[in-house]
Amino acid sequence: MIILVISKSELAKIVNNALHAQYEICGLLLGRVEKSIFKVLETVFVRNIAVNREEMFYMDPLEVYKVFMYAYKKNLEVIGIFHSHKASPYPSKVDLKYMRLWHIPWLIIDSTSGSYGAYIVNKEVKEVIISLI
Repeated sequence: MIILVISKSELAKIVNNALHAQYEICGLLLGRVEKSIFKVLETVFVRNIAVNREEMFYMDPLEVYKVFMYAYKKNLEVIGIFHSHKASPYPSKVDLKYMRLWHIPWLIIDSTSGSYGAYIVNKEVKEVIISLI
């Protein structure tokens, strides 16, 4: 069992942003991992530079680099990714392709309803338990 621990305020910030955006939002979850518990200490939004931002996301590589440097200076790790869909908060085929490359939780928000879910892919798609603090 994998658990993503996130504060109610950080999750609300992501959901609220998704509900009010005209395109898919995205960003990185920073924190620490102990065994199978991924504890989010900060969320950082990253600019979506996809050509078709309404249907996919592509994080600005320079901003991603800056987030990694920021995390390093604060002694944090990039422990997850978040983004929104205008549909069910379940990984798309494109999401699954990239989730197989990086085995960290992906928090997905439905930008029409505000519902959310988290998933990780190792050999198969597994739902991640979200624990709000």
